[in-house]
Amino acid sequence: MAGVQPVIVGEQGAVVSPDPADYSMDDSAAADQGLGLRQRKTNGDGGDATADKTPEEEPVELDAAQKLLIDDKILAMSLNALFFGVFIDAVCSSILGPNYPFMVNRAVDPATGAETDEPAHKEGFDDLGGLGVTTANYVIPMCASLASSLSGLVFGPLSDKIGRKPIILLCLYVGAGGCVLKYALRGSFWGFCGANFANGLFGCSITIGCAYVGDLFEHDPAKKEEVMGTVYGVWMLGGGLGGICAILMESSGLFMPLWLGAGLSLFAGFYVHLRMVEPNKELQKKVTKKKHDDAADGGGDDDEEATDKDAKPADDGAVTELNKPVLINILAGAVADNIGSTGMSLALMPVLFSKYVIGPTFRGDDSTMSPEGYKWLSCCFIFDLIPGMIACMILTQKIGLGASVVLGNFITAFFTAALLIVGVYVTDDGSGMLAVFLVIFLGGYPCTILSQLTTAPMLDKISPPEMRGTIQGYNTLCSDLTGALVPVILGEVQKAAGSYGQEFIMWVTVVWSLLACIINAPLMFNPLYGPQPDEDLNLKGLLGDDVDLIKRAEAGEWVPLADLERINLERMKKGEPFLRMHYGKYADDAPKLWKMRQQAAADFRWIKADMTKWLAKMRDPAVRDEMVKGINESRATPEQQAESRRELGEWFTDYLAANGWWADDNPMVMKELIMSAFPHVSDPEITADTIESTIVKSLRVMNRNIDLAEDQDPFTSLLSKRANPRH
Repeated sequence: MAGVQPVIVGEQGAVVSPDPADYSMDDSAAADQGLGLRQRKTNGDGGDATADKTPEEEPVELDAAQKLLIDDKILAMSLNALFFGVFIDAVCSSILGPNYPFMVNRAVDPATGAETDEPAHKEGFDDLGGLGVTTANYVIPMCASLASSLSGLVFGPLSDKIGRKPIILLCLYVGAGGCVLKYALRGSFWGFCGANFANGLFGCSITIGCAYVGDLFEHDPAKKEEVMGTVYGVWMLGGGLGGICAILMESSGLFMPLWLGAGLSLFAGFYVHLRMVEPNKELQKKVTKKKHDDAADGGGDDDEEATDKDAKPADDGAVTELNKPVLINILAGAVADNIGSTGMSLALMPVLFSKYVIGPTFRGDDSTMSPEGYKWLSCCFIFDLIPGMIACMILTQKIGLGASVVLGNFITAFFTAALLIVGVYVTDDGSGMLAVFLVIFLGGYPCTILSQLTTAPMLDKISPPEMRGTIQGYNTLCSDLTGALVPVILGEVQKAAGSYGQEFIMWVTVVWSLLACIINAPLMFNPLYGPQPDEDLNLKGLLGDDVDLIKRAEAGEWVPLADLERINLERMKKGEPFLRMHYGKYADDAPKLWKMRQQAAADFRWIKADMTKWLAKMRDPAVRDEMVKGINESRATPEQQAESRRELGEWFTDYLAANGWWADDNPMVMKELIMSAFPHVSDPEITADTIESTIVKSLRVMNRNIDLAEDQDPFTSLLSKRANPRH
């Protein structure tokens, strides 16, 4: 019977069925604590034997870091707080993005059509500090990007020393003040740029967030990559939403969205302060050590050495020394990738803008895409990344981080070239070609995220725990510095190249994407960045010895039924499926049949004792209903049941053939033998009305099997007793 509690093992290994009245099914108190199952001992009068506790036995409140390890709800709450903080920080950093051109654009003299020195918008900057309009438009966001590229170098190492949460709170609270400061200095171009730079110095929540994820999932690479992808995803989506806020608040003025940003950042700071939990990294490492070791080597020989020094972890699974050549490889590839990825942004501005928004107006025609439509596209295309993020998480599991980053580089080059051909070389600027351009752009842009979302997980794999924030800071330096400088440089190159400027800078980005493929190619062959093994669902939530037990059972080795059934009961209590075990091949088990026979009588006796205990419990209708509900919910799916029947059928028929039973001899006799060995015990689905009779019938069969198992010749019996003291 699946899903039962362990029984008491008496002296010399004798199995003793406990009195069912000694234990209750109530688990609510433990569930409230997030500590899993407990058994409540009762005294002889049926009362709670824990009522007369001594002071030393009183429950102790766990600290937040301990709860983070124990309670999945606390973990989810903390991660959601992180996601929200990163999201709002991104919203605030981009909340004026669509308004930058209006801040710097100059008015045009109606008589001459020439650009004047007066701002086109009433709230625009009166003086651009000697810069041209295009350069000024790039300089405003560049100031923030330059500052944030430096912030990671300072706050990353600081977070390694004082924790991640204080730095994220600092980013949010100072971000709120930064919004107010920028509003106060809105009358001066350089004053506003200075405020933008100062605010950017505290714009490293994405860096610290990735380090925080690395702390939480140090020994779970698949989960780490998934959650890091989510952190980057919410950051990108926040950047898109910030622009939408600016558009929706357009009528209130160019700078009014800053007040919304200040309020959101302040609220996010309070939320993170209340909900985010700082992990105890040493405790995290100790708790997950055994699980990592077992999952990594699959129960293999401890003497097996890693074949690649880059991938060899320390004894506790953590990296102890930074591998600088791999670090340089990753960062160089990230720089090349960021330069190449600029091509997708250039496809919008200047290519799409100049060809489909203002291009037709030079002939006196209406714009193929209206300025308002372009503004919405420039903000909302970021949401096109959602399917890309989902595909990225799946693909990196299948082909690995190394192959994913190279594939992402190549896809970026391909789609940038396609946009170049349609947007520059094809002269038609009508609605049909605009549709083709948008299909290519919106279809290709989600694919380019493959190369961008893999950098942080790759860096984390070579980062010693005490340098995790520092290494992520290097990533921020490369990405933000490249993002700040490259658009300005390419803008000047375009200006110098004259009429060939657009196609030239687009080809430059294509070449850089292909160069990134070459730089990142060695990462494809590093074992650290290969495909992740499929998750063993049987090991979900298990640590230490339980992991070893399940792996032995999956390998076809004998393990104590009490342990397996204990784990199954815990899974049922949590609403999780029972352990999924497979029959394997008879040929693999044939050399071990003698050992299985030795264990049979002990296993059957344990099952009998356990069934006896549950039979007594079935007198309580509430217990009966709860057990039936749990069994049916945790049982394998119909597809898995069908798979198990096929496996059993193959194993059984192979056993018969190998042991002299001719399946082709007399089908009727074979059926009679099977029915005799396996009489009816229940209908396919167990109900509250049938579970008691099912246990009774099963006990009858088990008694007979115990007699058969113990009826051995003296020599076999002697061997059995020497091999198994409980026999």
